[in-house]
Amino acid sequence: MEIILSGRHMELTEELRTYAEDKFAILAEEYHKLTMLRLVFEMERSWHLAEVHLTGKHIDFEAKAKTRDMYTSIDEVFDKLHKQLRKHLEKIHTYRESQQLAEHVKDEMPALALGESQ
Repeated sequence: MEIILSGRHMELTEELRTYAEDKFAILAEEYHKLTMLRLVFEMERSWHLAEVHLTGKHIDFEAKAKTRDMYTSIDEVFDKLHKQLRKHLEKIHTYRESQQLAEHVKDEMPALALGESQ
C-alpha cells in the first residue's frame, strides 16, 4: 500500500512520519486490497488535525480527527478508519453468508416441490 504523508502549515518530523507509517501499515497487513492512503497533518491555532483518505478495491474511506496533540490525532483517525474497515468487511462477510444460504435453500426447494406434488 502506498502511504502519502503531507503537512499543511507545519513541517513533518521524522518521528511523526515513522509513527504514522507504522500505525497505518497495520491496515495494509489486515486487508491486502488497499492501494493508497493519503494522510494530511494540519495545525490550526493550537489544534492538531489529521485527515486520512483510504482507497482500495471497492473501498473509499475518509476520517478526520482534531485534538491538542498530533499523536493523539493520529491514533483517533486510525481507530476511525479501522472501525470503518471492520464494518465494511463484516458487511461483505454477512452478504456472502446470506448468498450461500440462499443457494442452499434454492437447491433444496425443487426437491421439496417434487415431493409435495407426488
